Amino acid sequence: MFSDAALEIFRACVLLALVVYLFRISHKRKELTRHGWKTIMAGFLLLLFGSVMDITDEYDALSRYVVIGDTEIQGILEKIVGFLFGFILLGAGMIMWIPRVTSMSKVQKLAEELKAANDKLIVANNAKSSFLANMSHEIRTPMTAILGYVDILSSEQCSKDEHDHYLQVVQRNSNHLLTIINDILDFSKIEAGQLDVEIIPTKIKLETREALQLLESKAQEKQISLACNIDPDVPAVVLTDATRYRQILLNLVSNAIKFTKEGSVTVDVHAKQNKGNATISIAISDTGIGMDEDQIRQLFQPFMQADSSTTRKFGGTGLGLAISQKLAEKLNGKIHVQSHPGRGSCFTWVLEARTCEQTSDNVKPSPSKAFSITDNRTATSDNPLLKGRILLVEDGIDNQNLIKHLVKKHDIELELAEDGQQAINMVASSIEDNLPFNLILMDMHLPIINGFEATKRIRELGYSNPIISLTASVMEEDQRKCREAGCDDFCAKPINHGRFIDCLGHYLPHAA
Repeated sequence: MFSDAALEIFRACVLLALVVYLFRISHKRKELTRHGWKTIMAGFLLLLFGSVMDITDEYDALSRYVVIGDTEIQGILEKIVGFLFGFILLGAGMIMWIPRVTSMSKVQKLAEELKAANDKLIVANNAKSSFLANMSHEIRTPMTAILGYVDILSSEQCSKDEHDHYLQVVQRNSNHLLTIINDILDFSKIEAGQLDVEIIPTKIKLETREALQLLESKAQEKQISLACNIDPDVPAVVLTDATRYRQILLNLVSNAIKFTKEGSVTVDVHAKQNKGNATISIAISDTGIGMDEDQIRQLFQPFMQADSSTTRKFGGTGLGLAISQKLAEKLNGKIHVQSHPGRGSCFTWVLEARTCEQTSDNVKPSPSKAFSITDNRTATSDNPLLKGRILLVEDGIDNQNLIKHLVKKHDIELELAEDGQQAINMVASSIEDNLPFNLILMDMHLPIINGFEATKRIRELGYSNPIISLTASVMEEDQRKCREAGCDDFCAKPINHGRFIDCLGHYLPHAA
């Protein structure tokens, strides 16, 4: 029997050694939250208690001091409690403790992922900081020219040639500033997932030629040739977004002109048709500075250009190509690049679209799209004379005077309201007199009552003639709110003379 008692003592020692070992391990893993230790210790103590009960079965003298029960049955129960509940508590404690110990690798993996994410955030933050600094430069540069030449025109006597030249400089820099703002707005819409396209019948050949006509003067200034080759197989009309098509093409071709010092920029348009579908390939090749593989890889990343010196030498926001790629994807297409340093580049835009059986003569641009801030259409130069009675709701004196000037050649009676409440009162009075305004131009950001609320109340009065929103808030959400308030159309600020008169021409009768 002595050997059995010795075995029990040995087992108890092993258990104690295991407790000490696990305790030491736990102190080496202080970075982990430890649970279940009290349960494990309680289980070991019960197991030790059960082992002692086994020993006391063989040694009556020891039993007098250790066994709590007075009978043999009570002693057996004490051993059962020791072993059974000891193992239960030990198992429960280990279940709570083991996952915490084995999770060290998970913690290390999580730390690595957090570090990688932090590195990406640092890179993104640096890129955006660089972008903001670049934006400050890009905005201040044309503003310097605009303010400087306006100051010269207002304070100095100039010859007619100088006067015309200074006005051209102001106009050119104003258009450049508007392009920068357009890029920022488009990119913000892309980031917010609010970029929409309008699929309508589009004359690809005409859109391509008109877009290139807008860039001819740029190419002539740099003394480079701008050529266009359109394959006869290109369908006359396809279903796509005409405005976005032109925007992408203008972006790619103007980029090619910007980075070409001498030589040429060529646009080649080809198409393959199959059962009502067309794959249109627009290749823009130039003889410019070219790029290496590293520069191409980051070309379509927002806020990025080929290298940091590009911004200083050529200007630009670093958003144009990123926007163009996103727009191309929206139109079921993709832009690919081939380039070699010093040997020029070729941007190939592949567009998938359905052909349209409509004849090209019946295709007309959507009126609502014609006044988008991102629209690069040229205004009609031979606008007919218009007539009618217009209520202009505008609180800015300079904008009031500008619109007065724009309509003064037409047979238009223009009345002014400087806030929403005044506009409501004037419309109510005109309805009572049975002389309602032919059209209302409504600014959305007005004192007392804003344009949205004023439009709703004017509609509630029974006014059914057109109301055109006239505002500098040009996001998709702003346009949606204008439509919901009751506006028929949307004309964005800054106001372009030709586009503005075109917009009025959709709703006002023509003068004799």
